[in-house]
Amino acid sequence: MRLCKITERKCVEGKWETIVTEECIFHQWNTDSEEVKDGVVNFPVGIIETQSGTIKNIYSTDIEFYQDDTLNIIKTLKEDIK
Repeated sequence: MRLCKITERKCVEGKWETIVTEECIFHQWNTDSEEVKDGVVNFPVGIIETQSGTIKNIYSTDIEFYQDDTLNIIKTLKEDIK
C-alpha cells in the first residue's frame, strides 16, 4: 500500500491546472475496459481507498504517489489506531 493523491485537470481562468482532489491509499493496479464503436478498449486503473473507506478505480494518469510514502502510511495507520 502507498499513499497517493488523486488529481484532476481543470481549466481555471483560461489556464489548465492540476488540482489535488483527495488523498488516498493505493492498493494495486488493474485494468478496466470501455466499449467503443469498433470494439473494446482496455486501460490501466489504480485501485485506491479513500479516507472514508470507499474503494475506487481511478485512471492511472490521475494518481500521483508521494515520495516518502512508506513512513507516511505507517504514521497514518498508527494514528488511526489511537
